[in-house]
Amino acid sequence: LLVQTADHVEQAWKEHYENGNLKETGFFEKGQKNGSWTTYYTNGKINQEGKYSLDKKIGVWKTNYYDGATQKN
Repeated sequence: LLVQTADHVEQAWKEHYENGNLKETGFFEKGQKNGSWTTYYTNGKINQEGKYSLDKKIGVWKTNYYDGATQKN
């Protein structure tokens, strides 16, 4: 998926493991990670959720265990 306006290009990204499950999803803007991103374990459960700005992690990232339980910080 490619979203484009006059001065803004954003591309949705999905990467999969060999087993077909999602590995990560997010958006690129001008070739850099930007906005919400989610990474997954090979079992399909969410590993991490958070946001990027200009290819750098920002804010609080939620991390889960392999079984899907939320890690406590």
